Amino acid sequence: MNLGMYFRKNARIVFTDGKETIGFVETYTPAFDTEAELFDEIGIKDSPDYPCFLGVSAEEIESIEIIE
Repeated sequence: MNLGMYFRKNARIVFTDGKETIGFVETYTPAFDTEAELFDEIGIKDSPDYPCFLGVSAEEIESIEIIE
């Protein structure tokens, strides 16, 4: 899954365990730059008041869509 197209966009993510989050994709790391070099990764900020990001690997994502 190429997560690069979601960089700097608002997105809705449904995880493989059925949980869901909505937020702004602040970071994108292609698979070749990750530790295991297997999956793209993104950092999503799901709360404007929370200073950290939720790191998500492509293998954890069931579906992802850009929202306005």
